[in-house]
Amino acid sequence: QSAEDVAQGDSYMDPYRNSHLEPNGTTERLMLADNWTPEQVAGFFDSQRISFSHPNGAGDLRILGQGLYMEAHTVPYLQAYLDCRLGLTSFVTPPCDPGMVGELMATSWRGETQKWGLDA
Repeated sequence: QSAEDVAQGDSYMDPYRNSHLEPNGTTERLMLADNWTPEQVAGFFDSQRISFSHPNGAGDLRILGQGLYMEAHTVPYLQAYLDCRLGLTSFVTPPCDPGMVGELMATSWRGETQKWGLDA
């Protein structure tokens, strides 16, 4: 399932396993089926490999509930903030204050962490 999640653009998940970057692997086949060109896939995979191998690189979360942290506790707040900053909406929760958005996301993340526990 992880390759399918990574290959979906709307999942906001970067590859987090080396197997996701294998030539002719599941992720590549799914991306090509989703109308990526071979050049786009190669460029994306190259950038991910560099990120994985860089001493200061950081991958996606590798914890239980990882998808929920992004889908329910990060993306909605960032989307609302960006919509507000771009003037796409007049009613926004959270407000167009990056500090407030950060606080609301942190509170939301803490709630998710309590479900799983810190040692999970």
